[in-house]
Amino acid sequence: MKMRKEDLIRIYGGLEELRQKQVSKGLSSTEERKLESLLTEAEVDEPDIRQSQWESPVNVFALKNERFKEQPVKRGLLQRLFQRDYPEYHRLIMTKEEDFIRKQWPFPFILELRQFMEEAGLGWDWPKMLPVTIYQDIFEHLTDEDLDWFKQLPDPNWSQMKFLEIEDMEMKAAAHSKEMLEAVRWLRDHWDKGYKIYLDLTELFFF
Repeated sequence: MKMRKEDLIRIYGGLEELRQKQVSKGLSSTEERKLESLLTEAEVDEPDIRQSQWESPVNVFALKNERFKEQPVKRGLLQRLFQRDYPEYHRLIMTKEEDFIRKQWPFPFILELRQFMEEAGLGWDWPKMLPVTIYQDIFEHLTDEDLDWFKQLPDPNWSQMKFLEIEDMEMKAAAHSKEMLEAVRWLRDHWDKGYKIYLDLTELFFF
């Protein structure tokens, strides 16, 4: 049975919100039940959604030395005559290829990473250290709202400092798993090099 458009918007909008919070801060028991309920509803439209999301990669983006250029919006003659207002757009400018890095971690590992950081003592700061977004294509036209989001990415020096405040971070990561140690070292090294880092969950919603 085909689902109504308003139901699809409600279900997938709710899933996007809860998945972002699950990765960033974790979910309460009430939110876990809501997530389960929405997944059950979504199975009517996408029967394999649970497995698909669980097996999805999460994009990890790191950038530095970025700047944004205002992108003029092309308007027709009538649009200019009527002086209609159109949103401003911006474009990312990267001068060096190495200033932008994209890698992927499995979705289950991203959840493990959040749990590990919480247990290590970074539960309060972790959502600010590694922000989470969705459908944020940095190489597409960026709206003013998109630009504000990127400008608010945390200072790498602050993220690095928070990391260093945790005693024996690498030892704790090594005791957890080889993958966790590698992730901790990658984050530490790239913050140290001045990269701003964030997660993008868009792949979870490509079926």
